[in-house]
Amino acid sequence: MVYVDELFDCRAFNPPSCFKGWSCHMWADSLEELLAMAERIRMKREWLQNNRNGDFPHFYLTRRRRRAARLCGAVQKSLKDHLRMLRGNA
Repeated sequence: MVYVDELFDCRAFNPPSCFKGWSCHMWADSLEELLAMAERIRMKREWLQNNRNGDFPHFYLTRRRRRAARLCGAVQKSLKDHLRMLRGNA
């Protein structure tokens, strides 16, 4: 399953100019699912992000790409809730 969270104003995080202030995360239950969705919505593999521990591969999406991911089957989910569940705090 592939997930996207709500759009947020990311200007405070000094994003690339293509984001123009609004972004969301896209992640999946497996790296294979994530990369397949990225390909479907025309994301480059080298845009894949990860956290410091290397255990949260994800992409940042613009508003337009978020809409494309949702049309291709991505499910809206709170990232905070997802991370709590992974840590066993849900």
